[in-house]
Amino acid sequence: MQRYGISRSAAKRLVRAKRNVANPNAGFYRQLKVWEACRYDIHTLWAIDGVRQLKMEYREWLGDVEEEKRKRELELEARGGEEEGEEAGRGGGGG
Repeated sequence: MQRYGISRSAAKRLVRAKRNVANPNAGFYRQLKVWEACRYDIHTLWAIDGVRQLKMEYREWLGDVEEEKRKRELELEARGGEEEGEEAGRGGGGG
């Protein structure tokens, strides 16, 4: 995208023209959207204490990814707890 100065949809068409089975998942396509919004550099031009800062679009995407990860972990924990409770009710202490 950066090298050829093309949008993510144009890049997707180009890839599919070369390999028609290519079908990036939603997460990858979202990353391309952020990459395009950041103009192919996730860092700002300015720095704090010599460290270049991350662009807002990229920081927001990172926050979204972390939030999705936390939600998945909580869902897995909740399912695990339910399964343990069901097993205890089935297997045990009926006597």
